[in-house]
Amino acid sequence: MVGSSIPHRISELKAIFSDIKENIDEKTPRRPRKDSVLLEICVPGCCGHNGCIESTNNREQEINANTKEGNRKACICTHNALEDDLPNPEHHLETHENMVREIQFLKDEVYKLEAINNELRARECEMGRTVDEYSNRIKRVEMLENECLEQARMISRLRNELVDLKGSIRVLCRIKPSTGSNASSRIEMSDRCLEICGHGKRHKFEFDRIFGPNATQRNVYDEVAMMVQSLLDGYKICVFAYGQTGSGKTYTMEGNGEEPGLIHRAMVEIDCAVGMMQKEGWQCLNTCSYVEIYNEEIIDLFSSEARKVSIVHGDGDTNLMNCTVMNAGEISSALKALEDAGKRRKVGSTECNTRSSRSHSVYILNVKMENAALNEKREGSMIFIDLAGSERLNSSKAEGVRLKETQSINKSLSALGDVFSSILRKDSHIPFRNSKLTYLLQNFLSGSSRAAMFVTVSPEMEHFNETVCSLRFADKIAQCKLGIAERKTMRIITNEDQK
Repeated sequence: MVGSSIPHRISELKAIFSDIKENIDEKTPRRPRKDSVLLEICVPGCCGHNGCIESTNNREQEINANTKEGNRKACICTHNALEDDLPNPEHHLETHENMVREIQFLKDEVYKLEAINNELRARECEMGRTVDEYSNRIKRVEMLENECLEQARMISRLRNELVDLKGSIRVLCRIKPSTGSNASSRIEMSDRCLEICGHGKRHKFEFDRIFGPNATQRNVYDEVAMMVQSLLDGYKICVFAYGQTGSGKTYTMEGNGEEPGLIHRAMVEIDCAVGMMQKEGWQCLNTCSYVEIYNEEIIDLFSSEARKVSIVHGDGDTNLMNCTVMNAGEISSALKALEDAGKRRKVGSTECNTRSSRSHSVYILNVKMENAALNEKREGSMIFIDLAGSERLNSSKAEGVRLKETQSINKSLSALGDVFSSILRKDSHIPFRNSKLTYLLQNFLSGSSRAAMFVTVSPEMEHFNETVCSLRFADKIAQCKLGIAERKTMRIITNEDQK
């Protein structure tokens, strides 16, 4: 910086001296001669004139003064230029140290970045290996899921074949535990055969399964579990309990808080199965209705207004008009609604039972399923019927309202017997319209569904005749054949199928 500025300053000084010289030349006086002719100024001391000598001296002094002034200004300019261009040594040293520190800081940052970069590269390699491992695991899981799905289809197919082999209608007998207060009839039983003795008579019956007094609610449900699961394959399922009043029908169907009945257990199992189906891509909608048939009137139990309901059949489906339809997707809410609605059912006291059901309760669960990946739709329906207890008028001593209730109950149970008798004879016309109960069950007993009947009996000797009547009714139903059940499933037609 200093070397480049000195020549520049020298040039400035030369320019200043050149200006001074020109100034001196411009101020040189010119004297006229005696003959008034302008002459050149002579060299000082040559002409011998005093005036010229004095003028020369004055001019010399003036030039010397100007020269000194010019030198002084040049020195000042040079000094100022040198002071401007030459840096302060201390300041220069401080700047150098700052630059050294900054360079070292940048080097440290570079080292840190290189270390971080190496660590990131190592992590990237590790992550690559982890991603590859998880990709292999995902492929393995997908393969296992496909295998599980195929196994589930096979299990479903085998389960349905097994249910068909057992028969589209199954009759199961459950013997109520004895109270011990009265004499009991003698009952001998195995898994499938039952022999009852009393009043010097012996009767023998054979059913699909017989449950003794010690059978639990779980034992009873397990016998129909496969039938209940076929609901999700698109089948219609009908489960009902028949027997004299006080023989344990309501306990079998509804149970209690400690020992849930068939309805509660079926709903919980269906809810779990629906959850598994949703993981496989199925969209499911569960709805339910709950009604009672009282004196040949169908009443909505989900409604607190005792709303009357009508039946409409169409396309193999049973529709209840003016009836509350609840979403059963939330199992806890559905069970709570079922419990609350059960309290609205008509009950009364007779000589046969202090708390006798005076109506038939009907709980219907419908499940609609759709799988876009499989292009398939299914519709399954399950109905649980807790029939009112059969009773003889001379035993119940019913009068007034109870008499009318008993007559209505016995009439509907008789109509149900007529339907099964007609099915057994393979009549071309089945009298489903003879009662509201049988009309409601039309699509569930028409040969395209699966049915299970629980006949509940009391071992007490005082109920011997009613027990034998119930067993005979069940035996008649056991001989009926509804045919091979058909499931309701449809294939979804897509745009690709139409091409």
